[in-house]
Amino acid sequence: MMAMNRHSRMWVGTLAGGVVSLLAVGCAAEQDPGLQPAPEPEQTVAAPCPPDLSVAQLTGTVRLGEADIDGDGNADDVIMGSVPGGGRGCAVAMAVTTSDTEAVAPVSGASDVVGSSALGRPAFAQVDGAAGDEIVVTTSWSPRGGGALAMFSWVDGGLVQVQQGGRPWELFATVDDGGGLPQLLTCLPDGFARVTAYPPGLDAGSTVTSYALADGVLTVRDREQDRTATYQQVRRDYPLLPRVGVAVLPDCG
Repeated sequence: MMAMNRHSRMWVGTLAGGVVSLLAVGCAAEQDPGLQPAPEPEQTVAAPCPPDLSVAQLTGTVRLGEADIDGDGNADDVIMGSVPGGGRGCAVAMAVTTSDTEAVAPVSGASDVVGSSALGRPAFAQVDGAAGDEIVVTTSWSPRGGGALAMFSWVDGGLVQVQQGGRPWELFATVDDGGGLPQLLTCLPDGFARVTAYPPGLDAGSTVTSYALADGVLTVRDREQDRTATYQQVRRDYPLLPRVGVAVLPDCG
């Protein structure tokens, strides 16, 4: 408390001297009309995503592959690129060029064009039961060994990022020195399941969550947890479950 009082007295003394100085500056300002206070800095606001964003506007594009995204039976070109001046809400976008149109969708929360990482290459698979493949791609990646995957779907003639509960769906995964939590996305009718199980030596149960996908929206069908299940037991039921990292829809048509 004594230290606080000494600092308080010093602060009051400094303030008193500062008041005199401010009064002197204030008088000088009144006598010299040319002396004006510096203008307030302008607030920067993130630019919204352009409503007419086109493939030609994207820069630093990375080709992710080709697949039938719109469901017409023909292969479509899939790329990811940066949006010049897009701001935080629209820094990166996915784009699909079909035989008769193109569609661009901003990647929520992405700041860099990734596309492929140690989490895996982009995956194309029919998930929602409708004609055309969904796209699962890495949207963020850290050199420390972690990142996120997102899913995109063709809805009403355009490309959309798949949502759950009003927010973009993301799958976080790691590929670190310990391997990270093994995860599997496996296909179900009109949806998929996410299977997680701890690796050998860290048997701490498993979780299986099944989702339905329709019109770009995910809903949870069921969620099962077994805290006594070992990795070996889970892998007997789901043989495509990897030992490390994440396997993305390896069994989809």
